[in-house]
Amino acid sequence: MALPNEKRAVKNETATSLVDLRIAALTRAGGTCEWAGCDVTDGVEVHYILPVADGGSDAPHNLRVLCAEHDRQVRELRGRRARFRSAR
Repeated sequence: MALPNEKRAVKNETATSLVDLRIAALTRAGGTCEWAGCDVTDGVEVHYILPVADGGSDAPHNLRVLCAEHDRQVRELRGRRARFRSAR
């Protein structure tokens, strides 16, 4: 069993690696939304393509930089898919 200090160290290590992944994704995208044809740079954020809760990973290939509008569209689409799955 890990000691409390060991748990904190692991959490800090994870947080640092997530920050590094976020920076890498923003650098890869040039700070621009990665949605095809979009050139928005204001307010872009890093998002998972496949959320970790759904089996996705923290790997760089599972991260995309999106503007607020395209993030909203992705979330809306995911919501429709979830409702479709639960109706089966």
